[in-house]
Formats: sequence, C-alpha cells, structure tokens
Amino acid sequence: MSKISDNLRLIRIIRGYSVRQIAQMVGRSPGTISNWESGKISPDVDTFAKLCNIYNISPNELIGWVDCDEIMEFIESQSKMLNEIERLKAERTEIDNKIKSYIELLGPQNY
Repeated sequence: MSKISDNLRLIRIIRGYSVRQIAQMVGRSPGTISNWESGKISPDVDTFAKLCNIYNISPNELIGWVDCDEIMEFIESQSKMLNEIERLKAERTEIDNKIKSYIELLGPQNY
C-alpha cells in the first residue's frame, strides 16, 4: 500500500467514520473507498480535496509529505498495544506452564 492509502484508512479510523459514511459524504461507493484505502486506485483531485476537508487534514499530511501528528500517535499507540498483547501472551504461557507443573507434582487425583 502507498502512504496515501495508509493515511486515508488511518485518518478515517481515527475520525471514527465507516467506509459507508465516507462513501456517502463524497458520493462514491464503499467499494471505491476500500480501493483507495488498499491502494488499488487513487481519488481524483476534487475528491481528494473533499477528503482533506472531511478529515480536517492538510493535503501534505494526507499524501505523507509531512507527518500527521494524529496518525503518528495512533500508530504508536497501536504498536504499544501489540507489544502489551505479546507480553501478556508470554506471561500467560508461563503461568499455564507453572499450573501444569504443579498439577503434575500434586498428581491429577488431587486436583
């Protein structure tokens, strides 16, 4: 995917819009919005300007020539959540292994 398509998807999510809502606002089909966000096609210039207004973002930020603070913060928070999920999974595995060890020591009849 391109920076534009990534930014289109991320800013839509950040702003809390569904694909269907954006489609209605810009007069396109939800499939077209999905194609923009997957990088298969790009919006025309007029629609691109509408999207900038809807999302309250500059064209330079949407294109990716300038970092958008909101998008960068969103990506960072997503990364932190994924790291926490991985940490918790590892912790859960360790706890599960301890439980299995204790059950083996006690014997299944005592548990």
